[in-house]
Amino acid sequence: MPIGALKACDRGGFGFIRPRAGGADIFFHFRDLGVDPADLVIGDKLQYEVGTARDGCEIATRVRWAED
Repeated sequence: MPIGALKACDRGGFGFIRPRAGGADIFFHFRDLGVDPADLVIGDKLQYEVGTARDGCEIATRVRWAED
Protein backbone atom coordinates (compact mmCIF):
# COMPACT_ATOMS: atom_id res chain seq x y z
CA MET A 1 0.00 0.00 0.00
CA PRO A 2 1.31 3.47 -0.83
CA ILE A 3 2.29 5.88 1.93
CA GLY A 4 2.10 9.64 1.75
CA ALA A 5 1.86 12.77 3.85
CA LEU A 6 -1.24 14.84 4.45
CA LYS A 7 -0.80 17.90 2.26
CA ALA A 8 -4.06 19.78 2.79
CA CYS A 9 -7.40 19.34 4.47
CA ASP A 10 -10.54 21.30 5.15
CA ARG A 11 -13.27 21.06 7.74
CA GLY A 12 -15.69 19.91 5.04
CA GLY A 13 -14.18 16.44 5.15
CA PHE A 14 -11.86 16.50 2.16
CA GLY A 15 -8.10 16.41 1.87
CA PHE A 16 -5.11 15.61 -0.31
CA ILE A 17 -2.24 13.21 0.26
CA ARG A 18 1.20 13.81 -1.27
CA PRO A 19 2.52 10.34 -2.25
CA ARG A 20 5.96 9.51 -0.85
CA ALA A 21 6.93 7.94 -4.18
CA GLY A 22 6.12 11.16 -6.04
CA GLY A 23 3.48 11.92 -8.61
CA ALA A 24 0.25 13.85 -8.36
CA ASP A 25 -1.43 14.49 -5.03
CA ILE A 26 -4.37 12.19 -4.39
CA PHE A 27 -7.79 13.21 -3.06
CA PHE A 28 -9.46 11.50 -0.09
CA HIS A 29 -12.46 11.91 2.18
CA PHE A 30 -12.06 11.80 5.96
CA ARG A 31 -14.76 9.13 6.32
CA ASP A 32 -12.19 6.73 4.81
CA LEU A 33 -9.86 7.44 7.75
CA GLY A 34 -12.60 7.52 10.38
CA VAL A 35 -11.37 10.60 12.26
CA ASP A 36 -12.51 14.14 12.84
CA PRO A 37 -10.70 16.53 10.47
CA ALA A 38 -9.60 18.52 13.54
CA ASP A 39 -7.47 15.51 14.59
CA LEU A 40 -5.29 15.72 11.46
CA VAL A 41 -2.08 17.72 11.13
CA ILE A 42 -0.45 18.66 7.84
CA GLY A 43 2.42 16.22 7.34
CA ASP A 44 0.74 13.26 9.09
CA LYS A 45 1.82 10.00 7.43
CA LEU A 46 -1.06 8.07 5.89
CA GLN A 47 -1.30 4.70 4.17
CA TYR A 48 -3.94 4.16 1.49
CA GLU A 49 -5.12 2.20 -1.50
CA VAL A 50 -5.71 3.79 -4.87
CA GLY A 51 -9.25 3.60 -6.19
CA THR A 52 -11.24 5.23 -8.95
CA ALA A 53 -14.00 7.79 -8.43
CA ARG A 54 -17.19 7.79 -10.48
CA ASP A 55 -15.70 10.47 -12.72
CA GLY A 56 -12.66 8.30 -13.47
CA CYS A 57 -10.16 10.22 -11.30
CA GLU A 58 -7.89 8.40 -8.87
CA ILE A 59 -8.80 8.70 -5.19
CA ALA A 60 -7.32 7.35 -1.97
CA THR A 61 -9.44 4.70 -0.28
CA ARG A 62 -9.02 2.61 2.87
CA VAL A 63 -6.95 5.44 4.33
CA ARG A 64 -5.26 4.73 7.69
CA TRP A 65 -2.39 5.98 9.78
CA ALA A 66 0.97 4.78 8.42
CA GLU A 67 3.06 2.62 10.75
CA ASP A 68 6.46 3.98 9.81
